[in-house]
Amino acid sequence: METARIFKTYKFRLYPTDEQAARLDQWCAASRWVYNAALEQRETYGRRKGTDLHGRPSIFRGCGKKTDDVIIQDSEVGWRILVDDPDLAWLTDMPSVCRQITLQDLDKAFDRFFKKQGGYPTVRTRARNNSVRFQCWSGSNANVVFGKDSVRFPRIGRIAYNRHMKPHGRFGQASITKEGNRWYVCLTCDQGERKIDPDCDSAIGVEWSVNAPITLSDGTCMEPDFGLEVLEEKARREQQKVSRSKRRSNRRRKRVARLAATKRKQAARRKGRAHEFTTKIVREHSVIAIEDTKIKDLTASAKGTRWKPGKLVQEKADANRWILNVAPYQIRQMLEYKAARRGGTVIAVDLDDAAIPCFACGAVSERKGKSRAGFVCGDCGHTENADLNAARNILFRALPGRAMAPRQASRGPGSQGAQTAIASPSGPATMRASKNRDNGGGKRRS
Repeated sequence: METARIFKTYKFRLYPTDEQAARLDQWCAASRWVYNAALEQRETYGRRKGTDLHGRPSIFRGCGKKTDDVIIQDSEVGWRILVDDPDLAWLTDMPSVCRQITLQDLDKAFDRFFKKQGGYPTVRTRARNNSVRFQCWSGSNANVVFGKDSVRFPRIGRIAYNRHMKPHGRFGQASITKEGNRWYVCLTCDQGERKIDPDCDSAIGVEWSVNAPITLSDGTCMEPDFGLEVLEEKARREQQKVSRSKRRSNRRRKRVARLAATKRKQAARRKGRAHEFTTKIVREHSVIAIEDTKIKDLTASAKGTRWKPGKLVQEKADANRWILNVAPYQIRQMLEYKAARRGGTVIAVDLDDAAIPCFACGAVSERKGKSRAGFVCGDCGHTENADLNAARNILFRALPGRAMAPRQASRGPGSQGAQTAIASPSGPATMRASKNRDNGGGKRRS
């Protein structure tokens, strides 16, 4: 039986007063300023781990052991230097631990960039970065205290919040974020080592589509949420109002705020339904087979270039909007981390939509069905829902022999792709089936 270290994040709604909200806005701005100033310093002087242009040893980290050989940006942006500067004195209102964590984030961002695990660090903006983080513990002293109805933060005092569940584990870091006009606190807890053992020994194939967000190989499916369609239509109307407003006007700012609120409501509704369904899948099945789809390539624009313009650009844009509204990558992320927490396994396979075989006979032939709802095999005449047929083929390709029914004929091309394990330090391996040459490189439906 394997063990894994479990980390869980809790998100609670904060209710600060007007004075506290204004102060939190100032702290978020101070965190962005420190991050951008440290980023500009690195770009200007070209410092890396080693020496800079002037031959000085320099290691950029937010905090650590201060020695004569290390120049730490944290000491260069000390409060004693800024408190006497009339233009930068407002930065000193933010707790120093927030500044240190901000510089640590920049250092980690550069580490990931040099290891080719992410892109180059970018400037933080007010539209995308409205957060400030705290360390819950400083030695044996508690910096952030979560009570029954309020949270105590350093320098700002207690802020009322809605604790809808009790957090468990050792508190790590607490992050205050602003989404629109709402404030939230995210608490990361270390729940220690846990023995992970799947509750069952069953496998399931998962297929996503625009018609039904999730379809399982046993016939279960998540029905489309018509509330998302209503919100999507509302967002379109608000987007038209924004485009007709004068730039930098008060009316445009109000309409942009209403549009952002509708988008946040839409994302919350979509995420909540995905959480509910993926949790049910992970609890009932220990092996989950999904399709390895490149969403970025699938939702690429069709406008083409100036010399070679594309065709059906608006139709492709509408299709991309519906695909992103399903959020297949978000569903895959939920399945992977929830399965790893329970000891399950997620297997990703390549499935070419243009060459999906009939699950009854295994033959790949021209379809008689013209819609995604109906799949009619041109060889044996088998009729089935197209998404259900694809889900069963995904399970069969991931685990031959564990599908719901044996094939009556040959397995079809690409059914015996070799499987290679990708090691994951936080849980079981995520399996990925290699792509068969017979499948070709066709993309899935749009």
